Amino acid sequence: MNDPSLLYGHSVKSEMAIPQSGWYITGEVQEPLLIYWRTIGSETIGFRVPYIKLLSDVINAVNFDFGRDTLVLVENGRLLYQSNPYVELGNLQPLAEQSLPYPLTGWQVSYYGKAASTTAVYLWGGAFILLMLAIMA
Repeated sequence: MNDPSLLYGHSVKSEMAIPQSGWYITGEVQEPLLIYWRTIGSETIGFRVPYIKLLSDVINAVNFDFGRDTLVLVENGRLLYQSNPYVELGNLQPLAEQSLPYPLTGWQVSYYGKAASTTAVYLWGGAFILLMLAIMA
């Protein structure tokens, strides 16, 4: 890297402070290039993080026993992983979505499942209110 100021581009602490470590990311190649770097004294050391290995480690670190529900990992609109590939997402509703923080800002994790029926909640709530009114009378 010819321009070390590229390493300072994503400092979240302050624009004036020069960070001592961080991530360098570029998408100029087909596979994103992730480099974690750290300045020690007058030297800057960087480690390339293999993108596929990072994805594999993230997926293997999570317990995916969701029954008929499914967890989906998408990167900039491209499906990277679906925990239950036999389930059509069109039949399920997105129950939760979360974009990951820097340096994985392009990744979005979504949890799909069947929404809980609100009818049962209203029936139990109504029965509880009637019971309370009967007790108070």
